Amino acid sequence: MAKYRFWIQKWIEQTHTPAAATWFGQAEWRVDDKRIEVIFANPAVLQMARERELDSLIIKYYRRITGKEMPVLLRWRGDRQKDV
Repeated sequence: MAKYRFWIQKWIEQTHTPAAATWFGQAEWRVDDKRIEVIFANPAVLQMARERELDSLIIKYYRRITGKEMPVLLRWRGDRQKDV
């Protein structure tokens, strides 16, 4: 997933939201068989990610690379809903 993450982040930052390079680059990614979780440092950054619809963009670029659908969950580190 690390190589996919690099390209997904690069495309999103270049094409959709260049100002997100710092905070999006600092997000933690977790992947299992069911989904991709992108975990941000705080709720304010999570809100920016949601406003820019990063979950939809990650899904789009993951599908472009792999040909597969994978749901994306955006969270922040203090979020207690780990198994939503």
